[in-house]
Amino acid sequence: FGERALLQDEPRSASVKAVTDLVLMRLSPSGFESLLGPLSDNLDEHRRRREKAIRTEGEELAMPHRPHATRGSFGLEGALWRTDGSALYLAKHYTTNTGYTLREECKTALVASCETARVQREAEMLQEVRGCGFHSPCVPPLLRRFQTEASLFWLFKGYACSDLSTLIESERVSEAQLHFICANVVHALLLLQTDCRLLYRNLVPEHRYLMESGYVGLMDFGFARRDDGACYTLCGSPAYFAPEVVRGNAQGPGVDWWA
Repeated sequence: FGERALLQDEPRSASVKAVTDLVLMRLSPSGFESLLGPLSDNLDEHRRRREKAIRTEGEELAMPHRPHATRGSFGLEGALWRTDGSALYLAKHYTTNTGYTLREECKTALVASCETARVQREAEMLQEVRGCGFHSPCVPPLLRRFQTEASLFWLFKGYACSDLSTLIESERVSEAQLHFICANVVHALLLLQTDCRLLYRNLVPEHRYLMESGYVGLMDFGFARRDDGACYTLCGSPAYFAPEVVRGNAQGPGVDWWA
């Protein structure tokens, strides 16, 4: 008998042919139930345990300081962009089937371009943003960093669907939608400036992402730094430079509002 025989008292739906001598052991449905209980109860219990394990794994993935993810935990569903040394992927967690945004950076390329210090600073900024305690879809938190022998990976909450540059160039964005996008950016900047005292300094369409939730998120903090009144670094995209950046003056929140 099989599962259907135990659940619905149906005859077997498959046969097995032996090609050598064997010993056949038989267990009746009543004997199965007397030893293990009804199969339906066992299946329900297995389902409950499985669902609990999935919930637990999803919750742990969102908790800081819990190394519950590796590159092998995710399947890649597509790339938003690729360069010679980095890429931004849409990723699905195998166990929970939850979507995330996963950034990959090649270690060799980082060393060759002298960006190891930038990686450390960005990690500190993202950790500081998460430590501020606000929860906004406009600033998706960094959930995990992990690595393989060749690459570093940054795992962000939420599913990025497109960067704003691609979206705007498609000419399918209405004026009302542009107003909403601007409101999202303003909201994100206010959170970063007032709650975290950070300057973003990289507010270009290519680094703003339309998330699956419909909100616009900031995830690239490579040029972000604390607003301590001693910021003079020339960085970002020249088309978005504020006057104080061009003149080499101290930078404040105005550099982001200008951009």
